[in-house]
Amino acid sequence: MAVILQRITAALSSILAAVLLLFGQAAPNVVLNVPYARDSLFQMMDIAFPEQSEGSVSAVMIIHGGGWVTGTRLTHGHAGQCEGFAKRGFVGVAIDHRLAIGPANYLDMLDDIGYALEELQRQAGERGLTIKNIALWGYSSGAHLALLYAFSRHESSPIDIAFCAGMAPPSYFLDPDWIGEIPIAIPVFALVLKAPLTAKSITTKYAGLAADASPYTHLDKNCPPVIACFGRLDDRVPYSNALLMQEKLAQLGAQGYGYEYLLFENSGHNLENDPETSARFNAVFDEFMEKYM
Repeated sequence: MAVILQRITAALSSILAAVLLLFGQAAPNVVLNVPYARDSLFQMMDIAFPEQSEGSVSAVMIIHGGGWVTGTRLTHGHAGQCEGFAKRGFVGVAIDHRLAIGPANYLDMLDDIGYALEELQRQAGERGLTIKNIALWGYSSGAHLALLYAFSRHESSPIDIAFCAGMAPPSYFLDPDWIGEIPIAIPVFALVLKAPLTAKSITTKYAGLAADASPYTHLDKNCPPVIACFGRLDDRVPYSNALLMQEKLAQLGAQGYGYEYLLFENSGHNLENDPETSARFNAVFDEFMEKYM
């Protein structure tokens, strides 16, 4: 059943993308539905290039949310953001990745980011450009993947990771508040890790696996800089995840690590009720782009 649902979702995503292309929604410098691998129809991306015709350029990759089991770059409307970055002289790219409702686990999703980066560099090369570095930006499960890739695979990444930004990122799967108080967490984690998890086995037999899938575990002073945003009232990613990350970031910051921690005091998982903090995030993102790219 999971495989059937995956194929149906992929087919609908492709149909929607074709309709958008048919009606001319893309600007001349936007390339839609670029396949970057062959294992799944989900391995597609949209790329918006700047007017620059040669030389080196920085990029921003957006990774959609959806709890690792749903969502696409189209349903989350990332095309406009990509074009916005292109107008500012950057390459904007939004990717889909394999989902946990099929056979893929978190490592496959990280592989997809790497495959997409390789194809992005190739696509840029065809236009006389070289991607010198890239920022990874995601929301929810996309934030988890952005941070986890940046923290655990930055040394082997096909494109240098300038920094990463996570909006409400699931950060530590072994957080006791998550395991004990959010019932849906264990079934979802079981899909993402592809392990028969229970509230007990995730902290015993599969503790190492859960730790490896957690950005918090891999974060150290050698990682790319990060902007980490959390909602104080989040009922999906517990506030204790935010506190754990805040403490570790503060410790690393004392050693010279670059980061910004933003708490949306009045917001839940969608970070929806703190316009001043949202404005601060936009300003910090621009600051990071200027400093690290």
